[in-house]
Amino acid sequence: MPLKVANSAGTMSFTSIQNALMWAADHGANVISMSLGAAIASDPATDNAITYAWNAGCVILAATGNENASTISYPAIHSLVIGVGAASPCGERKRSSNLTSELNPGVNPDPNGYTCDGERWWGSNYGSTTQNAAGAVDVIAPTILPTTDRLGSAGYDPSDYSKWFNGTSCATPYAAGVCALIKSRNPTWTNAQIRDQLEEHRAGRDERRVGRGLGSLRGLRHGRRSGRRGRWWRRDGCDHGDGAERRRDVDGRQRRRTSPGRGPAASPP
Repeated sequence: MPLKVANSAGTMSFTSIQNALMWAADHGANVISMSLGAAIASDPATDNAITYAWNAGCVILAATGNENASTISYPAIHSLVIGVGAASPCGERKRSSNLTSELNPGVNPDPNGYTCDGERWWGSNYGSTTQNAAGAVDVIAPTILPTTDRLGSAGYDPSDYSKWFNGTSCATPYAAGVCALIKSRNPTWTNAQIRDQLEEHRAGRDERRVGRGLGSLRGLRHGRRSGRRGRWWRRDGCDHGDGAERRRDVDGRQRRRTSPGRGPAASPP
């Protein structure tokens, strides 16, 4: 069930997200995927909505952010939310370039340099380097994948598909899909069991600037074994959140494009 939390200008509010969480919980959602985030640690009303959805049995996932930062975004940082980072095609955490001239605004350079995908301008936030600690990334999932697009010329590409869906906004629904598969195979499992299955069967670790806090979804098996303000980045086609974006054209060339909107300062009611 797609639930809209932004208006046509891309403006989001905590109230819209709270309403969507509770509506999904009340209408039978098993898995909630949120490709959005704010640079805050908590919002009381949204915390309550997350707890409401968790208590209703929902598995909740959110993107960690694309600033190559040591702190992950909210709500991914919430203890009941699975924080999803992005993996490069080589299976390590997606990193940005070490050159500030190649980065999007707000993105931190990475001393290890960019990863094998070649997208230098963003990196997946990595959070705490202690596995399962508060503020740690829970899992990393693939990014830079094809996706359906707005129809025709209204979208990011001339066809009805975009080849370059990227960021942690891409990784999050991928991980959510794995949770849905686990649920379909094990319909009586609770959200806690599904989360444990996802996290216990992560494959590999990225030790560079991540330590032991991450595991990739590659090779995951889903068997039957037991007044606050924040700046939102968003997923609207192929943006990277905070500011201008770069993406590839259909022919593979890179270009820079201004995001339709960074999202406003959001306030709880």
